[in-house]
Amino acid sequence: MKRILFFISLLFFAFSFSSVKAQVLSPIHISTNSKALGDGEFLLSFDFKIDPKFHVYSQHITNEGPVPTSFKFNPSKDYALVGDVKEVGKMIQEHDPNFDMTLKYFENNVSFQQKVKLKNSSAKILCTMEYMTCDDHQCLPPKSKEYTFEIKDEAKNVGDKKEEKVEIKIVDTSSNSKLQIENQKIDSTHNSQLITHNSSSEPSANEPWWQILLKGMAAGFIALLMPCVFPMIPLTVSFFTKRSTSKKKGLSNALIYGFSIMILFMLLGFLVGNSLNKWASSAFFNLAFFAVFIIFAISFLGAFEITIPNSWIEKSDKASERGGLLGIFFMAFTMVLVSFSCTGPFITWAINVKSASPIAAVVAMFGFGFIFALPFMFFAFFPGWLQSLPKSGSWLNTIKVSFGFIELAAAFKFYSNVDMAYHWNTLPRELFLVIWIVVFALLGFYLLGKLKFHHDDDLPKNDYGLPYLTVPRFLFATLSLCFAMYLVPGLWGAPLKLISGFPPATSYNEGKWTSIYGGSSSANADGASIPHTVKGPHDLDVFHDYDLALAYAKEKHKPLFVDFTGWSCVNCRKMEESVWSDEKVLNHLRNDFVVVSLYVDDRENLPSEKQTKNYEGEVMKTTGDLYTNMQITKYNKNAQPYYVLLDGNEKPLTEPSPANFNISEYNSFLEKGIENFNKK
Repeated sequence: MKRILFFISLLFFAFSFSSVKAQVLSPIHISTNSKALGDGEFLLSFDFKIDPKFHVYSQHITNEGPVPTSFKFNPSKDYALVGDVKEVGKMIQEHDPNFDMTLKYFENNVSFQQKVKLKNSSAKILCTMEYMTCDDHQCLPPKSKEYTFEIKDEAKNVGDKKEEKVEIKIVDTSSNSKLQIENQKIDSTHNSQLITHNSSSEPSANEPWWQILLKGMAAGFIALLMPCVFPMIPLTVSFFTKRSTSKKKGLSNALIYGFSIMILFMLLGFLVGNSLNKWASSAFFNLAFFAVFIIFAISFLGAFEITIPNSWIEKSDKASERGGLLGIFFMAFTMVLVSFSCTGPFITWAINVKSASPIAAVVAMFGFGFIFALPFMFFAFFPGWLQSLPKSGSWLNTIKVSFGFIELAAAFKFYSNVDMAYHWNTLPRELFLVIWIVVFALLGFYLLGKLKFHHDDDLPKNDYGLPYLTVPRFLFATLSLCFAMYLVPGLWGAPLKLISGFPPATSYNEGKWTSIYGGSSSANADGASIPHTVKGPHDLDVFHDYDLALAYAKEKHKPLFVDFTGWSCVNCRKMEESVWSDEKVLNHLRNDFVVVSLYVDDRENLPSEKQTKNYEGEVMKTTGDLYTNMQITKYNKNAQPYYVLLDGNEKPLTEPSPANFNISEYNSFLEKGIENFNKK
């Protein structure tokens, strides 16, 4: 009997201990490794073992959703990176309803591998890795780890077989773990097998292939309607049908011409695709697209014409006179060059795909080239149908100018990507929406004939000699003005689901801008000024600094409502929108508590005197690091949202609460805290 009681007590103790430790979720277990590949090359591996139900995101997702896994290697003259970081594992790609976007992630295990080549006999390789972990209902704060690889390579040839004597020292500075491999010999046969394995592990595209193809086809169709392309269709078809020695010859020449156009656009996609992944996440890439769209928009509005140098066109035109296949190919090349002033922005839009594969841009350009070349081939087979084409006229310029407005609006999306990623805070949500409202309102007025640009003709006249609007023009004007009006409520926080993902998040507003640059002052219910607060959800006065909030709570003799949250926390937004909006809950938060929201993923740098070490011995560099450490060390919890009610001595008034979408239970949680505070 005593033995049974002993085991029961032991199990109870183990359960109690595990229940306390389980509050701090640590579902990711990382190990590192390094292998010599020969010729001074090494493969650095970051191996993830992931607990059930959790997952880690791929490197190749947009910044609009969860934080992607990323690796930053410090540059050094002692080594060079060979290619990009490879992802070896079973990738899952599906639509995430929480983020309302298609995401790529890994479950169970994944290995991130980077190949490097030594320039000297030894190298010290410093790498900072960042990743984010989620399950189906919560996300943990983004975590950053620093690693140091110290590699020495002494290679020599022995007969015909190459061996390497390698001393590798891997130091994981985040966990103080060290792994040292000495005098390891690796033959070239093993190396070649390893390289083959890596080359076959390319991650799949973030966007489905059919979506990339349709995007390219849509861009090609719009490009056909431009003034420098559409009139060329009957001219080119007439050239092949009238100047060929036979109808059969004319058809074959038209087909070769069309296929040449497709090949040229696919070649462009191939050249761009090899560098697309490196560009897509960089500030240079997004700023370059921003500048390109602004320039093309101004050009489409009629300020100037963008032209390819005449010398290029003349050389291509002369080459087209040679005849034969080569001559037809250069005719297609001349067409592509001449039409670039109109097709450029649509090509830019088509190749801007969310993909990890270099051939994604080729697929997009195949769709673009196919639709672009299709009319030249189709009407060569059915020349009689040319009469059914609309005649060229002022309507083509109207389309061009209209797309100038749209490109002007789209340009600010690329700038917004950089602005949010680097925390410049120069384009908050309100300013972004103001720009879009004005642009689409002006587009509506233009289509109604209230605005005119350089190349615009007068409106057509009816039987009575009076100008009138065509029905399509009126309908598009109405659509544009309605869209502008739809955006207006977004200035006051409306979600704007039709354009979800395009404007900055509702949290990225002027309130955040003022809080980063010293804070602003709000007014409470009595009209008194509350220093260092910003307007939070439902116009609540919210602190973002814990110490200032605690001091104010002591001064006003109110309980402190601590909201551990995150900028990218989906459940945090759901709680704010569906639970905090309740009349009773909102009344308690506004009048009975001092509210402080602590963002665990905030990237604002801490002052040097606050950059101390966290519970793992890592240096805390950002405000998010500080509040993540606070939540873990004080409350043994690292998932958000997490709500804690404290008195002036920082003692909990009741059991803290995670996300709870039952409004009645959450209101009881608040009232229990108020009741316990009043008893003291």
